[in-house]
Amino acid sequence: MCEDKRYMLDLLERMLQPFFEHELDAFDEKFLSIYDEKVIGLECFSRMLLGLGPLIYNTHNIERLNYALETIADGVDPENKNFWGIKENMDQMHVEMFSIAFFLFKNSFLIPTEFWRKNSDHIREWLCSIERVKLPKNNWIFFQLLVHVLLYKLDLNPLDWDKIRAWQNQINELYRGDGIYSDGEEWRIDYYNSFAFHFYSLLYCSLMEGEDAEICETFSMRAKQFAEIFMLFFSNHGRMLPYGRSLIYRFGGLAFWSAAVYSQKDIFDRKYIKWLLFTSIEEWMKQDIFDGKGYLNIGYYYRNHLLAEDYNSYGSVYWAFKYFVFLYLDDGDEFWKIKYDDIACYGDDKKYESDCICIGRHGGYTYLYPCALKAEHVEFSHFQDKYSKFCYTNLFGFNVSKGMGGLKEIAIDSSMAVSYDNQFFIGRNHVTLKKVQEGVIQSQWRVNPYLSITSYICMFGKWHTRIHIIDTEKDIFLVEGGFPVEDSLDITLEKSEGQICMSKDGQISFIKTNIGNGLLSQVKLYPNSNVYTRKTSVPVASYYVKKGKKVIISSFLATSKESDIGQCPSIKQSNSIVNISCQGVSYEVLVEGRSVSNCELRGIDALKRMYTFIRRFAR
Repeated sequence: MCEDKRYMLDLLERMLQPFFEHELDAFDEKFLSIYDEKVIGLECFSRMLLGLGPLIYNTHNIERLNYALETIADGVDPENKNFWGIKENMDQMHVEMFSIAFFLFKNSFLIPTEFWRKNSDHIREWLCSIERVKLPKNNWIFFQLLVHVLLYKLDLNPLDWDKIRAWQNQINELYRGDGIYSDGEEWRIDYYNSFAFHFYSLLYCSLMEGEDAEICETFSMRAKQFAEIFMLFFSNHGRMLPYGRSLIYRFGGLAFWSAAVYSQKDIFDRKYIKWLLFTSIEEWMKQDIFDGKGYLNIGYYYRNHLLAEDYNSYGSVYWAFKYFVFLYLDDGDEFWKIKYDDIACYGDDKKYESDCICIGRHGGYTYLYPCALKAEHVEFSHFQDKYSKFCYTNLFGFNVSKGMGGLKEIAIDSSMAVSYDNQFFIGRNHVTLKKVQEGVIQSQWRVNPYLSITSYICMFGKWHTRIHIIDTEKDIFLVEGGFPVEDSLDITLEKSEGQICMSKDGQISFIKTNIGNGLLSQVKLYPNSNVYTRKTSVPVASYYVKKGKKVIISSFLATSKESDIGQCPSIKQSNSIVNISCQGVSYEVLVEGRSVSNCELRGIDALKRMYTFIRRFAR
């Protein structure tokens, strides 16, 4: 076995060790989800199998195999006290069936005949129950498809092509083009493309290439298209872009690349994939992501329950083990011989824009501008913070709100908030996003029947300019933030006429107010609200907006290089036309309304009286 594969197996062994040193649910915190506790225990066990499977496949550890088989036999036996049960309606239990079926299939060569003789009927009955359930039209359809196919591969059930085609048709309805799926009928583009749609479709290809060649070709070509876009989600250091829900799955976001290698398709750049799989996991292992017993904790770069969804429990995080599917590659596979040390920058200053998503890599970091979102009522935790900020980058990460009302409680980074009394603030929420022209995104926020804000985000890579058209029947206070910098004693804050710069250790967050005469200051956000670091501060621009239709224009920079500050976008206004240009790129935007001037708030004492948060939080 080569050194690279041995390294990965040793890493996997260390991450699995707690499961065999303690009880299955002996996590530091018994974090529960909306599902019943039996299903929560099933989830923890089944997702652990995604790591245990590759380990047993390579090491032939019979003791651990027997543990897994005994647990499965008990779980599918209706007469056993540990029976997982049969759910007649959609349930998390159905999601967990795939991992168990895949584990049995990949390690079937090690499983004794006696196990099948005793348990085949129970396994078949339990797994087949997923076919009788109506699942939501999202990535869950893949669980029905894959469980059905895996039962066939295990010689437990024949194929039903009518069912297969029906499931595939539902999956196709979620396809948005260019290799991108939306997880549901709404246009939300996130990591579900990586650890769900393409991960499962590439596994399907590995299973059904001979029986379903045309669909496998379609899935493969979509995956190839997605790969070109998904490369942009990672920095030149292998750091993932934090964006969207289910971030607690962490390096599970790399599952696409792992499945791409596992599928043995020659359409992917295996050298790049090896560099990314090894470089990114090293980045993750530097973070505080394990609890005292060695289990993965809930959070992103550190334990942070704010990021959890209502469907997350203590074992949910182990979707991260999808990352390890490439360890099913045999020892002699050419992948293990690839040298990747000489890989430098992959596609810097490249970008991708569509009606779904706008993303690019500049200066080695990723910048994502959401451009497809409806003002929907959703149940996902902190949905607005995860999907509708003006810009996301893996240079800074983002914050999630810890309350409502107080400005400090709202994750104002790359976002905005409004207030009528300068005491109770309303954070930007339920916005509608759409791309209106190349490089320009429109954001519409209907705060209430008396206040609406239409924003245009003009993209220039590391820079972006925000144009806000505010239509209000009452005077309001408006605050908008730049990018959040790690807060510490050595943070640098510099202010001059119309601009503010915060920096620390190669992180530079810069604001220049172009039209509106904004008051510039620093706000310390609540601790433990950023995905990367426990304490953050954010530069903000604040305004007192008189009733009527008013205009604010400011430019924002996220960079690691001071030289980028000198390339600020140029703003020129002629009547209702605003021309914005930067580095050879120009936009024209129609603006209706008068410029906000803050003219009544000239003196700093008056400002402090008006802006309560400045007295309390800013400097």
